[in-house]
Amino acid sequence: MIGSSGRLKLMKRNSRAQITLAIRKSGASSRVDIARATGLSVTCVCGVVDDLLAEGVLVERATTHGRRGGPRRVPLEINPDGDPVAGVAIQSEIIEVGIADPQGVLLSRKYVDYKSTGDEPEAVLTRVARTIRRCAQVAKKDPRSLMGVGVSAAGLVATEQGILHSMPNRPGWENVPIAQILSQQLQLPVFVDNDVRAGAMAAQLLTQESRPDGVLYLVVREGIGAAFVENRELFRGAHDAGCLLGHITMDPEGPLCDCGKRGCLAAVATDLTFIGAIWPNVSKSASEMTVSERERLVKRGLTMAEKGDPTAHSALEAMTRRLGVALANAVSTFDPRTIFIGGTIVEMAPDMVIDMIRKEAVGHIWRESSGVEIRPLQRYEDFALCGATGLVLGEPYRALQQEIGSTRNV
Repeated sequence: MIGSSGRLKLMKRNSRAQITLAIRKSGASSRVDIARATGLSVTCVCGVVDDLLAEGVLVERATTHGRRGGPRRVPLEINPDGDPVAGVAIQSEIIEVGIADPQGVLLSRKYVDYKSTGDEPEAVLTRVARTIRRCAQVAKKDPRSLMGVGVSAAGLVATEQGILHSMPNRPGWENVPIAQILSQQLQLPVFVDNDVRAGAMAAQLLTQESRPDGVLYLVVREGIGAAFVENRELFRGAHDAGCLLGHITMDPEGPLCDCGKRGCLAAVATDLTFIGAIWPNVSKSASEMTVSERERLVKRGLTMAEKGDPTAHSALEAMTRRLGVALANAVSTFDPRTIFIGGTIVEMAPDMVIDMIRKEAVGHIWRESSGVEIRPLQRYEDFALCGATGLVLGEPYRALQQEIGSTRNV
């Protein structure tokens, strides 16, 4: 049982999280505005804000006044000169490192190539730690001032333990304790999550783009990642493996997937299947094909499809048909208001690809969900890296949601 002092600390921590979240979502806000947005009393807001100002988390801007006789309104903002955060986006082909200010604005970014370090996870992560320090210096920040490190990984992650269980097309990266290794290297807190989940939560918590009615994210590249968020809460499932749309079965007799099962969406509707349908002799896996080579072939295939090449057009139709059917199934499961689709093929031809996916999906969606909006997602690299930095910036809100969840279960 929590004592009175522990309860007081918990309430204060949660109030800090609610107040900073409200400012992140709404931009510069007065104490009165924050009280209205959070439901906290003005007295509580003023006390917590004073602490956040003293710590340099918030700053005051120009003073405004309310109605005659009303309270003085001083807009508050997240201090852009406060302690920065580091983000690491681990993909099967390359790793990107970035430093962001407390408002989430990226100040510097660098790449780490597996070939320069070898495939051994600990050696690669040691290089990542060195790159974080260099990246901080490029951003003119002291590496020792970092609040923490967020890692978004393109694979299956045990979030609480900070362990990467597996990463498609990167053999040897099984059950890697990323949080432990980087924390020992940098002496900083490290938070790890799946790339699409991290990006989805950053979009919902740290920007003004959130949609409380439910948002589904799907990223199609050399593999397929997905996340579903509703009311700023991420659907994780009983085993922290919820919303694995890439591994729903599309054809039980279909091609073998990396997960060991047949006919998964990730085995029939990725960049590699699109390329293979046009050029069957190109049988490389993602780990054997460079990013530039894969992107070049996808772009070439899309250009051929637009010009009416029957093989390329048939490959594109097959891919978008499968994605459309998968999304229709997801709509029946999650009932989202908005779906964002990203990845190589969408980024290169958003209008054509989204239109083809939408037409297929609509044909399978039940009438009550026909109003779902399907839109292109931002550039994946930005989405994944911002998601990584957002893991640090969003940690107070994640703790708040966990507290709310445990209260619900009492």
